[in-house]
Amino acid sequence: MPRTTTTRPASAKPEPAKQETPQTIYGEKEPGSLNGNLTREFDLRYTTSGRAVANSSIAVNDRVRNDETGKWEDTETEFYEVTVWGTLAENCVEVFAKGDRVVAIGYFQDETYTSRQSGEIVTKTTFTASDLGASLLFKSLEIKRVTRAAK
Repeated sequence: MPRTTTTRPASAKPEPAKQETPQTIYGEKEPGSLNGNLTREFDLRYTTSGRAVANSSIAVNDRVRNDETGKWEDTETEFYEVTVWGTLAENCVEVFAKGDRVVAIGYFQDETYTSRQSGEIVTKTTFTASDLGASLLFKSLEIKRVTRAAK
């Protein structure tokens, strides 16, 4: 089959570079958000350098309308391990409890490790929150500024 080439007049502007669709690529951070319920209390620790870090888990599910029945149905629940750092970690431990509905903004990242039990390579998606707040979907709240003594 003969090859066809297209030439552009010299006065034509160059075509803009194609924008790639964001994809989860192993080892790279993908921005995102989560809204759901905390499945456990935040667990606060400090690194050897003294930086606070806390972990919890958020259960996320949505309600979608079934076009055939006209009824609302829950989607399958997904669970995400969530990590918060610094002052945000300390605030989360003070403010949030298991079952609280939260909204988290941050990034997803794949972590790969070898399972101790099976020896298989496991990939787990985690979420690091750069900000986390209470959802107002089912309740109201009063905001108070936290003051801490200088360390």
